[in-house]
Formats: sequence, C-alpha cells, structure tokens
Amino acid sequence: MENKKKMLQKIIRFGKSRKIFRYPAIILCFIWLLFYYASAWFLRNKYKFANAFGICAVVLLTSSFAYPIDTVASETVKDQAAIVDAAQVTDEYVHLFEEERAASGTVMKADTTVLTGKGEKVIEFCQHPDWNLILINKEHPIDASYEFELKQIKGSFFADARICDAVQNMLEAGKKDGVALMLCSAYRSYSRQVELFDSHVVSYVKKGDSYEESYKKVAESLTIPGSSEHQAGLAVDIVTPRYQVLNDGFGETEAGIWLAENCYKYGFILRYPKGKEDITGITYEPWHFRYVGVEAATEITKQNITLEEYLEEWRLNQ
Repeated sequence: MENKKKMLQKIIRFGKSRKIFRYPAIILCFIWLLFYYASAWFLRNKYKFANAFGICAVVLLTSSFAYPIDTVASETVKDQAAIVDAAQVTDEYVHLFEEERAASGTVMKADTTVLTGKGEKVIEFCQHPDWNLILINKEHPIDASYEFELKQIKGSFFADARICDAVQNMLEAGKKDGVALMLCSAYRSYSRQVELFDSHVVSYVKKGDSYEESYKKVAESLTIPGSSEHQAGLAVDIVTPRYQVLNDGFGETEAGIWLAENCYKYGFILRYPKGKEDITGITYEPWHFRYVGVEAATEITKQNITLEEYLEEWRLNQ
C-alpha cells in the first residue's frame, strides 16, 4: 500500500511541476493503478492459476496433440520421413511384399477414379450381389473391379454413399445419450493403405528388425493394402474428443462401451472383437466399426460372433 501511495505522489508532483505533462500524468496514474490492482489480484489467486495451468498441461499431454494418431482429421502419418524411406526400401522388401500379396490373391491395382456431373467420386470395381456383407480380409481382398459411389459424411471424411446416413444417425444417437463421438477415419484409398503399411514396416526396420519380421508384425495390426474395409468405404473408425488414442483402452471408455452395445441398431458391428483374433487375423480394435446392415448386425451381435463366422453359417445353410 505504501509503495502504491509513493508512486502516485511522485507522478502527481511531476504533473504539477510540469503543467505540459499534467494530462499524461493523469493517464499514467490510471495505468499504474490498473497494473497495481491487476498484479494484486493475480497474486491473491496464484494457486488457482497454478491449478488451471496444471489441468491444461495434463489435457495437452494426454490428447492427440501429444500422441497423434494416424487418421485423425486429415489422416496425417506420424512420421512423414518414413514415407520417403518407404519409397526407397530395397528390392528384398519389395519382392517379399509382392510375394505375400500374390499368395493372398490381392490385386496390385491402384484405384481408378472418375468425376460425375454432380462432382461425386466413383471408384470403379466390380459389383458384388451382397455389397453390405462382402467379406474383406487377408484371404479375401477387394476385387479389382468392385464398384461403389463415395459420398461425404462430414468434414474430410467420405464413405460408401449407402452407409453415410447410418453413420450420421449413430453419431447423433450417441450425442443424445450424452456420449461425444467423432470420426477419425473412414474411406482410405489403396495408395493411402500402401503408404500407411509401408511407413509402419519401415519404422520396425529402423529398430533393427528384418524386413520379413517387420512385415509380419505390421500385418498383425494393419490390414495388407487391398484387403482393408476402409478401401471399400464400408468401415469407420470412431473415437471421442477426450480419448483419441487408438488402443485397447478405448474399449473401456464410455464411448467405446456405448458403441459396442448400440452399433448394431444402425447396421454396424465391432469388426475386430477381443478374443477373436485367430478368426479375424487382426488384433482387438474397439474403434473400428463395419457396416453390414441392421439385420446381419443384430444377429452377429446377439450371437457374439464375427463377420467370418456369420458368413460361414450362411454358406452352410444354403
């Protein structure tokens, strides 16, 4: 308090002794008082500021800013340098990649795209009679002529036009139930699949694994390019603003539980459930949901089976 009075007295004396500076002195007094009270208020609430800063730090450290995922929003690859390295892998890896894909029957053909008069993107593949139940995995890659129409869901996300309304309805239903859901991936082209797969392989190679070991490790958690449901526009990856890391923990979140229990109502299934890895060939992914139609989704969820098992039952009953 004494310091405040002394400073004000000095400013006032300066203004009186030099009349030309009278008004600037008044303004200076006002600025000093403002600074003084603002500083005093900050010091009285310094612990509140410290707590707020701590909370913000924790949120930032646990968010996608600290742990970016491959496919949030623009689907930016974690390590852009790995893409460059992937293009420079040796012939040994290229041969291994080609042989593995040839053994699985995967067609090594890039997407063909055309633009319609409405500006919609059409991917030219061969039509399947049961489009919503098409089986896509390492043993059943996408046929090179499978055809479908892409439609924008929201933002930068696209999917098969026939499932977009179902995606929107599921997201809105979650919101009504108090569960915040957000898309982090939908349609991904063949070239994008190759880019992601190769970048992950290279990351293992950099750690000292052989190309063969790296390939096998990546194939356990990522689908081989040409055998991804994302490429067919039938799958979406969903997270929540508070939990954007793609790991098993998402299945324990409120959003993960809600999706697993309610997705069938909108024609979706949890495509890679826990305990079914030997059947799907992919590790547990509580964020990956595949459209199969309400009827099939209801039956698959009720029986707690995979799409592979459902289609096998269907085949045996024909």
